[in-house]
Amino acid sequence: MIIPFRSLFLALALVLALPPKALWAFGNRPDFDAEACKSALSALRREPVADRLAQIGAIPPTEVIFANTPAYKHPELATTQGNIAIAQLNAEDFTVDDQQVHVFLARENAEHVEDLPAKDPQKIKEIAQAILSHQAGIIVMHEVLGEHREDVVANLDKFSDQYLNGEYMTLALEANDGWGKKTVIMVRKDLPFKIEYRSYRKARIPNDIPPYFANKKVFSRDMVVALFYVEGREAPVLIVAGNHNKSQRVSPNDKRPDAAGFTLRLIQSDYAAAIHTDIERQYPGVPFFDAGDRNSDYDADSGFEALKSVSTNLFDRFHFPPERRLTNPYFDDAGQLHWAADDNIVVNRAALRPGLIRSVETGPYLDDDGNPIGPTQDAKDPSPMPSDHFPVWAQVDLGNLLGQ
Repeated sequence: MIIPFRSLFLALALVLALPPKALWAFGNRPDFDAEACKSALSALRREPVADRLAQIGAIPPTEVIFANTPAYKHPELATTQGNIAIAQLNAEDFTVDDQQVHVFLARENAEHVEDLPAKDPQKIKEIAQAILSHQAGIIVMHEVLGEHREDVVANLDKFSDQYLNGEYMTLALEANDGWGKKTVIMVRKDLPFKIEYRSYRKARIPNDIPPYFANKKVFSRDMVVALFYVEGREAPVLIVAGNHNKSQRVSPNDKRPDAAGFTLRLIQSDYAAAIHTDIERQYPGVPFFDAGDRNSDYDADSGFEALKSVSTNLFDRFHFPPERRLTNPYFDDAGQLHWAADDNIVVNRAALRPGLIRSVETGPYLDDDGNPIGPTQDAKDPSPMPSDHFPVWAQVDLGNLLGQ
């Protein structure tokens, strides 16, 4: 089956105008032919988004597991009431304990063992305080470190026990990132859910894409989807996805998009939109929340057109001006501080039913005295922030969600 990605042309048209430094990543990739790629993608671009998604079609999950919260089938344990937050949270290299991970660097085609230090306990505490103060019920957490699923679950079980009063359980599967960074979902134990948890990590780019991209994995990290069921209902009452898009950095100090990163985010948007469409076809009318670190400014980047076509950004729904959407501070090569709207939660039409979503919020973490923790003003100084991204919180009426 031929699966075109017409949205990629604009990306490469922009990328090919970048200075040589931004294209260094292809210096060691002889199979990349920029002109052939540009020509092919120019033709693919002409197809509408709806046609692209139809040709992608249904994407089977790579792996599926099932889990129950302790409160499932035990209503006496379901003590949370009122609002809960569904959270988008990049925890930036999160681990409670020191770890060793076998790191694979694709551009060098080499593997080595990397020592990954535990996160500063004060920063872990600040992340935990934010989770508890927002009464987060479901947390999509990115950049949790661990070589395997078991390592990640042990890491976050310890986080829950030591910092979150033991109130959360973790859903995790294997992922693609060469540094052991995983996207997971944490759930409050006192919410009455049976959960079907899916990974789409082995979805692959088709062979008709220009040579460098052909047959590579779509998701550089992963896309995970959790379907939440309650006792006595056949269909889920809620669907939550987590997606961590391809980084646009070409070196640790360069925020400009390289050709591979820019193009892969476009492909990931098309596939994420196709997964949305397929799941909604299976479960019409079920609220669907997609919490993502897009790794590019979601409002400004045209590459997200497919995902935008099947969802609504909650910042749009609640009429946030551009300056209130900024979640990711970063320094350019000249040491100048910039901000981007990299993180958000997008939802389907069913999630916009009256009374379900009460509010959306983003902003800095707070220190022990309740003061906001912002970025350093000098690129040479270590950041005081517990993560290089602000979290996003969508407050949801639990009674509305459960049909009570």
